[in-house]
Amino acid sequence: MVRISSLAALLCALFSMSAQADEVKKCLEIQNSDQRLACYDSAFGYSQPVVSVEKPVRKTNDNSAVPADVVTSAVTTKAQQAYDQVIADSKSMVITKVGETRRGQLYFFTDKGRTFKRLTDRNLTLKVGQVVRLEKGLLSAIFLVAEDGPKIKVSEIK
Repeated sequence: MVRISSLAALLCALFSMSAQADEVKKCLEIQNSDQRLACYDSAFGYSQPVVSVEKPVRKTNDNSAVPADVVTSAVTTKAQQAYDQVIADSKSMVITKVGETRRGQLYFFTDKGRTFKRLTDRNLTLKVGQVVRLEKGLLSAIFLVAEDGPKIKVSEIK
């Protein structure tokens, strides 16, 4: 008797899954996203009402409404140019002063207000007015590289 009731329950479950699969197939054919979502909700028994949300709108200078997700290419271009300039300014610097201590340690002062201490023992030095850029090395090493070639390992003084 237990076997018959188990078999009957299994057949009912399979039949209901088959019916539900037919409803889901109908939902797949719907092109409109909101209607397709409503179809899935009804197929799976979800009964909470669907609330539509309006997209945010921003006002322009002439008080016309523009969807907030629309970004003009002019704004994007200006933002990218400003970002590129900030990056270029931070990488390219001019040596304004070279200081040497009594112990022979060299310090390089740049037009960006950054100060670097020479770490290498090589007799290379940079001159006032040289344009240098930062280059990263292994294990967080920093190098000042001049346009005409010298590459000096430095540490930035905070």
